[in-house]
Amino acid sequence: MDGGFFFLNLLLIGGGIVVRNYLNEQRRKRAKEPSDWPQISITGPQIAGFACAECKKNIVFHTDGRHCDHCQQPMHHDCLTRHQTESLGPYR
Repeated sequence: MDGGFFFLNLLLIGGGIVVRNYLNEQRRKRAKEPSDWPQISITGPQIAGFACAECKKNIVFHTDGRHCDHCQQPMHHDCLTRHQTESLGPYR
């Protein structure tokens, strides 16, 4: 094997690796970092995964419902409105 041919192959392979690493780094810079992602504020006790006290279906996401201010039971937003209207009446 000729020394010049070996050096040329080594140079081409090394150059390809350098170019690949550079392109990957540029791609990472353009990608959104987790710090750039929108932040969701979760306040109050856990509600996702609990059964709604009114309809008995699971509350899947924390944005799907909340706890009743009076009885502290987890409920879907629609069920909570119905619960407060029917159960609590004028006392809400």
